[in-house]
Amino acid sequence: MMIFYTSSTKHFASELSFEEGKYLSKQFSDGECYIKLESDVAQKSVWVVAATNPPADHLLELFLLLNALDRAGATIYLLFTYFGYARQDRPIAGEASSAEVISTILKMFALKKIIIVH
Repeated sequence: MMIFYTSSTKHFASELSFEEGKYLSKQFSDGECYIKLESDVAQKSVWVVAATNPPADHLLELFLLLNALDRAGATIYLLFTYFGYARQDRPIAGEASSAEVISTILKMFALKKIIIVH
């Protein structure tokens, strides 16, 4: 099993003794996010440890990482150490349903399981 930590959860890497998945994450001069896998994940089970805490770039990094893993043929498990949008699951008229938007995007990826720790 391999674990990928997003930049919002990198501090957990020293606490766990699993093989750490490697990927390149950089921003272009216009702020555009770029993700490239550096670990072979084809036909492997991987965990992604992520959090939604600010800035919103953390979500974009997560979505791009999930896309790269999915396209590379990994079986993906997602662990949220913090899912801030969970409290926005019952909007009233005129409000965005943030939790629904995030979950709709997550459904685009072949996630085997999602675990949220709170």
